Amino acid sequence: MTIAKNAVSWRASPVFITATVTVGFFCHLYLYSFIVPIIPYMLVERIQIDPANVQAVTSALLANYALVCLISSPIVGHYADKTTDRKTPLLIALAIELASAVTIARTTNCELLLKAAVLQSFRLDTDFIFRISVLVLFIARTFGAISGMMLWIIGFSTLAENIEKRHMGTASGVVSGAVAAGMLAGPAVSGFFVEKVGYWSAWSLCFGLIIVNVALRLLMLENPIQPKRHTFNDTKTRYETIQKSSNHTTPDSLPPSEHSNLNSNAIDEHTSLLSSRSKTQTEVKKGFQFYTYIFRHRSFVTALYAYMVFSILISAFEATIPLHVQETFNWGAFPSGMLFVLIGSPGILLNPLCGWLRDRLGTRHPTWIAFFLLAPFMWLLGCPGDARYPWANGAHAQGIYIASAVSIGTVSCMLSSVAAVETRFIIDTLEQRHPGIFGSSGGYSRAYALCSMSWTLGMLLGPLLSG
Repeated sequence: MTIAKNAVSWRASPVFITATVTVGFFCHLYLYSFIVPIIPYMLVERIQIDPANVQAVTSALLANYALVCLISSPIVGHYADKTTDRKTPLLIALAIELASAVTIARTTNCELLLKAAVLQSFRLDTDFIFRISVLVLFIARTFGAISGMMLWIIGFSTLAENIEKRHMGTASGVVSGAVAAGMLAGPAVSGFFVEKVGYWSAWSLCFGLIIVNVALRLLMLENPIQPKRHTFNDTKTRYETIQKSSNHTTPDSLPPSEHSNLNSNAIDEHTSLLSSRSKTQTEVKKGFQFYTYIFRHRSFVTALYAYMVFSILISAFEATIPLHVQETFNWGAFPSGMLFVLIGSPGILLNPLCGWLRDRLGTRHPTWIAFFLLAPFMWLLGCPGDARYPWANGAHAQGIYIASAVSIGTVSCMLSSVAAVETRFIIDTLEQRHPGIFGSSGGYSRAYALCSMSWTLGMLLGPLLSG
């Protein structure tokens, strides 16, 4: 019995739940960043499209992924809040992600398709096969984006329901560190393995990570610390049940003392329920009511705006840095890639520390301090290569550029997960003021879906604004 209790306790512990969600985030971001560098290889070597069209198709694939995330976020959040079971949707998301990864990896060589007898009988030309193969790739990426949104939204909701509020910043910081690690590890591993080991060896690591993630999800036991939320309809049902039971109880069936106690207790409970019903007739915010209500709170809107600006900065870097360093320093792909490693590396170690600080200081001060510090570093980043700043050119130009980029990556750690922590605080505060206002399952998933939408919108706007 003791062994069984211990097995259940560690599987439902906050540490194991945080570790499971963290591995899920790492796996998703690893898979996302893993595919990006080898898309040209897949298009040219396996699908064999015209190299002149590779850039257009690659951009379309990346834009399609972001657009699907933007559209699917509120849908995922809406249905996720209709259930208290987080494990089943997460397992479904992992199954979709695995199917998507296998489909992308098995994108078929067009020459083999053309040689197949069934295709020869239909006399299908090469252009048709190219279009079909690219269409399959787009469909697989679409389902991969949907599964990613499910993992992202439900993952944060799982943390919010199973981690105490005073530790939410630390947990979110650990998750952000895993996100940074996944974003850095994906391109490095895919580039090395595809070139040195082999195509399927590189993909086998992705499949292995997903299987490990599935195993952890099966082991995880949810242990929500949030109390069950009673809506107005729940109170009405309880009132009608008590009234019905008291009406159907006959005095002859009970001793006089018990009959008197029953009547007095029933009357007291009726009075209590009626008074609570009249005082706290909380209307459940459903559909668009939820969004119109949550957007009335300035702190939530500010958190979303800060998260979107942070996303714009990150995506603007990805769009402009490779071209800028090539024109200014004549750097190729490898030095440019190493620069991104330097920008993202501080987050692996500092994100958990910054999360711990948010648990103690809140989100307001770290956020404005981070934006205040980012301004001079971003200005300094643009000085090398600009003739108006001769002091930033010459022998010290590369050193100034690298130091500025690393400083930006370090300061940005104070902005990671700020929306997740603030969202948890706002939803909990509103639930305490108006119990049951977001329904029996709460409103975490819908709120985190808005966070996801703000980040995705920033990823779409960043390249456009920087260009």
